[in-house]
Amino acid sequence: MTVVKITFETTHEGADFLADACFSVGASGVEISDIEDVKELYGSGIVWDYIEPSVLEGSDTVLLSCCIDETDFERKVQEIKDEISFYTDIDFGTLRVTKTVLADTDWSKEWRKNFVPINIGKFRIIPIWLKKTDENTEDLIKLYIDPCGAFGTGDHETTKLCLDGISKLSLKNKSVIDVGTGSGILAVASCLIGAKSVYACDIDSLAIKNAEVTAAENGVSDKITIEERDLLSDKSIKGDVILANLTADILVRLCAGLKEHINEDGIIIVSGIIHSRKDEVITAYTSNGFTLKSAHVMGEWNSLVFGI
Repeated sequence: MTVVKITFETTHEGADFLADACFSVGASGVEISDIEDVKELYGSGIVWDYIEPSVLEGSDTVLLSCCIDETDFERKVQEIKDEISFYTDIDFGTLRVTKTVLADTDWSKEWRKNFVPINIGKFRIIPIWLKKTDENTEDLIKLYIDPCGAFGTGDHETTKLCLDGISKLSLKNKSVIDVGTGSGILAVASCLIGAKSVYACDIDSLAIKNAEVTAAENGVSDKITIEERDLLSDKSIKGDVILANLTADILVRLCAGLKEHINEDGIIIVSGIIHSRKDEVITAYTSNGFTLKSAHVMGEWNSLVFGI
C-alpha cells in the first residue's frame, strides 16, 4: 500500500473541525501546523527556548495534514469536504490541497509523537499510550483518551472551555447530558468529578465507538449511556446539566428543543461559538427562557453558561 499525505490550507478557526472530518472518513496521522499555537505557547511563559521574532510573524495560513491510501485520494478529499460542508458558520479558508507520497513507515504510530498530556481545570488529559508512563504528580484527575477517532482531544479551545466549566460545577448526584459527545471526553470528565449518571449521544457512528473506548479506558462505562441518536428525538431524556460543544448554527437550531431536556434549576454549558456569533446565540437562548449566568472566552472561541 502506498501512503500519501494530504495537506489542506485552512484557518485557525477551521482546523479542528477539519481534523474531525479527516478522522470521520478514516484518515490517520492528522497533524496541524498553526502559528497561533506557537504564539499561545510563547505567551504562556512556559516555553523553554528562545523563539526568533520572525517565527511569530509567520503566515496565518494553517496547514492540516492526514495520511490515506493513495488509491483513495480523490474520494477521501471529497468526503472530507462533504463532512465540513455542514459548518456554515466556520471559515475554512481556501482548502487548497496538496499530495505527498510518503516513504514506507508505520504512520499509525508516527503521528502519536505530536500528542502530549495537557492540564485543563481539574483534569490532566493523557493519551492512552502514555497511561502507564505519565509521571505527573500534580493533584489532578487523570482522564485518558485516544485522540484519533472523533472531535474532542482536549487540545482545542472549545473543549478546554467546557472542561474548565465542568471543573467549576458541583456534579455530585447530578445527571448530565452530553450532546454531540464526539470522543466522549466531556461525558467521562463529568463522571470523574461525581455525576451520578451521564447520557451521551452523537449522530456519528465513529464518535459513538470512540466514546465507548474513552469510557472503558477511564473505568466509567457503568455510569454512561452512549447512543447514536439525535437527542431531540426522545423527550423522555432529561438531565440536571446539559453540555453542548457544537457550533453556533447547531446551537441556535437546538435551543428550543434543549429546554425540553433540562430539569428545573438546571444548567446548560454551550461552546464552539466564534466571536461574531456570540450575541446571536445569547439572544436565541434568552428568547427561549434561558438566563445567561456567565460567558467565557479562550482565543477566538466563546462558551456560555445558562440557567433555566
